Amino acid sequence: MQTVKILHLIPGVEEKKGVGGAETLLLSLLKKIDGKRFKFIIAYSPGAPLTDDFKKAGAEVIPFSTSSKFDMFAIYKLVKLINVKNINLVHSHYPRRDFLGCFAAKISKVPFVFTRHLSISEFPIKKIVRKLYMAVDSFIAVKYADKIVAASKAIADDLIIKERAKKSKMSVIYAGLDLDTYGKDVEIGKIRREYNIGEKTPLIGTVGRINAQKAHQYFLKAIVEVLKSMPDAKFLIVGDGPLKKQQKDLAKELGIESKVIFTGYRTDIPQVMVDLDISVLSSLSEALAVVNLEAMLMGKPVACFDVGGISELVVNGKTGLLVAPRDYNGLADAIIDLLRNKQKAKQIGFAGRERVEQSFGLNLMVKKHEELYSSLTA
Repeated sequence: MQTVKILHLIPGVEEKKGVGGAETLLLSLLKKIDGKRFKFIIAYSPGAPLTDDFKKAGAEVIPFSTSSKFDMFAIYKLVKLINVKNINLVHSHYPRRDFLGCFAAKISKVPFVFTRHLSISEFPIKKIVRKLYMAVDSFIAVKYADKIVAASKAIADDLIIKERAKKSKMSVIYAGLDLDTYGKDVEIGKIRREYNIGEKTPLIGTVGRINAQKAHQYFLKAIVEVLKSMPDAKFLIVGDGPLKKQQKDLAKELGIESKVIFTGYRTDIPQVMVDLDISVLSSLSEALAVVNLEAMLMGKPVACFDVGGISELVVNGKTGLLVAPRDYNGLADAIIDLLRNKQKAKQIGFAGRERVEQSFGLNLMVKKHEELYSSLTA
């Protein structure tokens, strides 16, 4: 059986602070995929956090960076890489990489697929820049890709409607967690002891990069309202990013700095989740949000804004509570509701775990990728 060599193009997150969901999912895919059938070569930002993890999981990692979205020299480097490594398929994971990877794959006459983890139409950038990105994307990557993977149905619909992607090219592959190993070695109470938080103190947390997309300011404003009803509550903000100082300054301005702990970037997310009462997400754009999968698998109720593909995972009132985007008062009400009604919170957490176990396992995600790669390289 011939091994299919797949070149993955993926950047590290902004300022290399923390790890993005796309990187995490690629690592999970790498660990589970049939290594005899598929070999991963990963072109990754130099010095990015998961370099060693990718290598340990069996991938060859090649430092790769770009100077702009239209970096012609980067296309030349990719074409050379494809030829030298005898690449059979190019798979990219970010719009700028999609553009470059599409050109390089077509020049080299190998199949090209990209995964859209977040709709460009929801990027937190200037409107004119966003329109330019979408125009270039629809004219190059969307038009010439052999297949397009969308991380949610909402993203697939966005590509079809706003970028004229062909339905026949689209494939929705949901993120998945390893149900056999996730959260198996956690120690209840460890995080609370680390941050000196009482066993009975209500503990609410949010996990994610501190950037414009995650919009932590709405979580912070919701905290102000929650504390009016639950003055003993404590809050964790887990992650790092370019807006960390700005959000810490906002917490101080709102007078809640003593109630909010910025933990910085952590890799032990299951350990964090086991000690939370509620997991909150104030993002203004998401596919499914891997952090919701993680919280739900740990049996934790989630409260978040209803954006992107969130509702494809979180069923409002059953596996979590959904609130209109930017409505921090509504987000506060959802948190208070779950804190006051412990039985309701427990039922939602249980239902959330069931939903993840039934439909969002890593094995299913891996199987669909294996089928995709096989069909493109047959």
